[in-house]
Amino acid sequence: WGIQHAGLLRRMDPATVALAVLPEGLGTLDRHGLSFNGYRYIFPTADQLGWAADARAEGSQKIPLRYDPRDLSRLIVVDPRLASPEVAELRPHERIAVTGISYAEVSLVREMKRANDASFRSE
Repeated sequence: WGIQHAGLLRRMDPATVALAVLPEGLGTLDRHGLSFNGYRYIFPTADQLGWAADARAEGSQKIPLRYDPRDLSRLIVVDPRLASPEVAELRPHERIAVTGISYAEVSLVREMKRANDASFRSE
């Protein structure tokens, strides 16, 4: 019944599907570059399109993106001003500290550090 009435199943590009299932987020582009969840990323397209200069002159701006929660090393910027999604890479000096670590693990470590700092201050 389905094929006769609705036609064949649609085929989609695997990369499009993979991007669509990633969580959405908002990065911040400011005079220091692109940041998300406390980390800084290299996004050369921001310089090429003048976004970085705008952020330096006018203040920060929010940039829509998608990310893999299992991998801190890159973001996919999906701003509608772009012709297609672009990758932003974690800065090398930060990459060393988080290689192979998920966002959930980073959040847990940050919480533990805050709790430890708070207990140290109260002593």
